Amino acid sequence: LRNLSGKTYKLDDASEINRGGEGRILSIKYYPSVVAKIYFPNITPLNQKKFDFLVKLNDNFVKPKELLYDEHSKVTGFLIQTIFWIILME
Repeated sequence: LRNLSGKTYKLDDASEINRGGEGRILSIKYYPSVVAKIYFPNITPLNQKKFDFLVKLNDNFVKPKELLYDEHSKVTGFLIQTIFWIILME
């Protein structure tokens, strides 16, 4: 997967932390401050308009950091700062 600027992130099924109704949460090797939420194929992912709204929320919210795209430039998930990392930074 990649972000809008083309930076790639390699995700591994073994790095799954949890899953819910919309998708899975995976840790990313070498990036301990973020996790990736990857949507299940039958779920409509976050779109750019909603992403733009969410990133403007105040700092009382954990917000998405970057959208993630597949090889067809389709949004498949997003990066989000880990709660653990936020606590360390305070």
